[in-house]
Amino acid sequence: MDPKGETYTTATGIAGAVMKARAFQTFPDLQSTAVPYAYMNFKFKAKDLPGVGNLNHFRAAEMYLIEAEAKYFQNKTAAEVQTTLNALNATSGRDANYNCTKTGTALLKEIKLYRAIELWGEGFDWFDMKRWGDPIIRNANANGGNFLTSLAVTINPQEKNKWTWSIPLRESDYNKGLE
Repeated sequence: MDPKGETYTTATGIAGAVMKARAFQTFPDLQSTAVPYAYMNFKFKAKDLPGVGNLNHFRAAEMYLIEAEAKYFQNKTAAEVQTTLNALNATSGRDANYNCTKTGTALLKEIKLYRAIELWGEGFDWFDMKRWGDPIIRNANANGGNFLTSLAVTINPQEKNKWTWSIPLRESDYNKGLE
């Protein structure tokens, strides 16, 4: 829910009257008690109960992006990777006129950008950053981010045991399933 110049409470993100009206007009299935926020995500919606939210969603866009990244790291020609990104844009309805011409590290940056755009809010970013060795950069509001100043940090992949989740020794000592 991009504010588009509309007002919202910066401390809480709660939408002002104009943005709230737009939210209910754009998303008519919202419950009347819903509280819209600036930058609220309306990407997925469960229509049936129970358990619809527990389904795995594999989208075509994810497969295109996996293919593009794999081809890049397999040192396939830039044209092969570009063709995959062009196909993603043509089939997803994003931009039928998109024509990737980037090569080298700029091509990898384009893949990363499209993964960030297309897979936003779907839980891929941490694994992407870990796989690529890129830092996680959390910006404060003053720097264009949405983190509190105390949480606005840069976390490098070399830190924190290379982002590897450790199994405590007690768990492996007493859990026969971990042998």
